[in-house]
Amino acid sequence: MPTEKIINKHAKEVFNKDKNITDYWFPIKSRWGAEKDIFGVFDCVTIDQMGKITFIQLTTKPNIRARIKKIKNWITEKGINVLSDNFSAQVWGLDGKEFIIKDLRREY
Repeated sequence: MPTEKIINKHAKEVFNKDKNITDYWFPIKSRWGAEKDIFGVFDCVTIDQMGKITFIQLTTKPNIRARIKKIKNWITEKGINVLSDNFSAQVWGLDGKEFIIKDLRREY
């Protein structure tokens, strides 16, 4: 099973190769090693050439469903309109050397 470090490294490689993604950001870990997720659910955020911001949860293929459930619970709790053009969230599950990408809009 790939580690968080390997998954993040692979995601950064994908982002750097994707000409549509202009920038991305991963929260830094504290000096105590504590992980800080964006809004408590996302691992990184990207922005594309059109200015669209996408929040991404990175995981492994077997954990995709659990991460989708976690994000859906957060969306419900916060009352976010996932069908809005202003919100984009995805779960990327690493399967070998490729990511399986699930768009949260398709879950509704």
